[in-house]
Formats: sequence, structure tokens, C-alpha cells
Amino acid sequence: MRRISLALALIAALVGPACADFTSKNKDGATLTFKSSGDCTSVVCIVPHYLTDSAGTAVGTAANPLSFQFGTGVLLPGFASTPTFNLGTLNGAATAANQATGNTSVGNIDTSIGAQANSTWDGSSAASLMAINRYQGVKLEAVRALLAGTLTVNLPSGAATAANQTNGTQKTQNVDASGNAIGAGFAAYATASITRPANTTTYTVNTGWNNATSGATNFFTLSGVCRVNGGQVLITRTDIWSSANPTLKLSGVLWLFSATPGTNVNDNAAFNITSADFANLTGSFNGTPFTLGSNQSSGSNSGVSLSGAPYQAQCTSGTQNIIGMVEVTNPYVPVSGEVLRVGIATVGLN
Repeated sequence: MRRISLALALIAALVGPACADFTSKNKDGATLTFKSSGDCTSVVCIVPHYLTDSAGTAVGTAANPLSFQFGTGVLLPGFASTPTFNLGTLNGAATAANQATGNTSVGNIDTSIGAQANSTWDGSSAASLMAINRYQGVKLEAVRALLAGTLTVNLPSGAATAANQTNGTQKTQNVDASGNAIGAGFAAYATASITRPANTTTYTVNTGWNNATSGATNFFTLSGVCRVNGGQVLITRTDIWSSANPTLKLSGVLWLFSATPGTNVNDNAAFNITSADFANLTGSFNGTPFTLGSNQSSGSNSGVSLSGAPYQAQCTSGTQNIIGMVEVTNPYVPVSGEVLRVGIATVGLN
């Protein structure tokens, strides 16, 4: 009986719950004490794990706080109530008083732009455009968006007007260095007159028609007959008429020059063209002969229009003018203060 009781006690000690603490060694040989939870059937040694950064430093501490970054399109988890985020001190939080006024004034964006106002580009040069478009790579439309007013661009004459549009496409137009349209057509007509002296002295053959018998200063200056300075034209018609209509009509020769003659010819003086002036004759080196006429039974004027084959002529350098002189080729009896007028019609070649 005594032996049975001892055996039962030994069995109870082996199969009963182990509640005592126990010890073990770690990898360094140090003794570790494991505390019993009060009901242990087995013992497992758990290796501790800590969250660290790439340098092996523990995160989640005051010195190395833990942060999260969310990618584009990542949704935050649902919250039972609206979360509160403490942004801390942001060098003066985003209050109205701490906001810059750059959105209300272009001048605060770049003081070199100056005061906010309409900007106009007249199309004269690249420099005037850059006065508006100050930043390389910034398109003019971007500058326009910064301005409170309307960006105005003055189009040159004959540019993108309604008359020059075809189905929404602007017509192209070639221009020369002066901005004149090339191939658009040019025609002109100009007249000039010289009033002779107040006498009725008969002209000697081959003498000049001018405003004075000595110190004459007048030429027949036919202005604006070329499109451009020093331009080339075709003379399609020449008109010559007088304020007188005597029985013996005036005959003569019209001489045209591409430069103002250096030597003038006085009225009723021998008509001689110097060699230097002869080199500047234009249209014809023989001049244009004419004889005035009149189909009126009575009247105070006589004239003639010469409209044969057109001939090429050139305007003076630096102007759009052709200069003329008239030589009298018959013994004409003039009227005192008679006015002789010359007109030419031209078509531009350039």
C-alpha cells in the first residue's frame, strides 16, 4: 500500500503542469531565464526581430521616426472618422497673411517685366518681340496668358485681312526689301509742268524750254512712277500738252533721265546734253519726238498722246522719279507765260 502511494505521487509529478521558471543559454553562452506563464506544456525559444533601416538602425524611435509614402493612385484605408494630421510648423502655416501676392501682379513674377499692361508687337523686328517674350523657350502665348489685357499684334498692310483669306488659309505674298508686294501689279501716272518766261520771242530750232532765259532751274520731275527707288518700269503712254493753241503747233523732243542732269538748259538757248548727263538718258538715247495738235475748231490748248510700243526706263537712284527736259525743234512762236505739261503712264517691272 505504501509502495502504491509513492508511485502515484511520482506519476503526478511527471504529468502535472510545470509552473516553475527555467533557464537556458543563448548563442553567446549567456544564461537566459524564461518565466512560466503558469500553464506550460512545452518551451520554444523565439528569436527576437526588430524593424530597422538600410543601415541596421532601429526605426520607430524619436531619433529615427517611421514614415510612410504613398504612390500615385494609392488609396488610403478607410477610417471610422476623419483623421487629423499634425503638419507641425511650416515656417508660418498656410494662412492668407503668409501668402505671396505674385498671383495678383505680373510685376511680382519678374520685376524686369514692369507694370502690368497690354503688350503690343508691331512686327518691326525680332528685338521688339523679345521685349515681350523675355524668356528663352517661353512661347508668346504663355506671355499672353500672364497679361491681364489683350495682346495686340499690328499686322502689316495687306497681311491677314478678310480680303486676303481663302477658305481660312492666308494667301502668300512676296515682298521686296522695302515691303512692296512683288508680282501684285503696279501702275502709275505722273505729270509735271514748266511755265516759260513772259515773252513771245520765237524759238530758235534745237533750243531748250525752261522757266528762264538765264539761270534756269526747272526740270520736268515725274514723281512716283516707279514702285521702288531706282526701279524699272515700262512707259506705256506719253502725254504732252500746252496752254496755247497757235496755228503753228509746237514740235520738240522729250528727253528722260535716270538722274537729275548736272547741266540745265536755259529757255531758248542751244540744247546740248553733256556727256555725263547723256550717260543717264533712259527710255531712248534719241529721245521721244512729238508735235502738238488740236482737233478743236477753237480752243486754248493743244497736245498729243504717244502710245506706241512701250519702252523700258529707270527711276533715279534713291527716288521713284524720272526727270525730263524738252528741246524745241521748230521755229515756234510761243504765248507769254505759256505752260507746257508732260505726263507718262508706267507699269512697274520690279
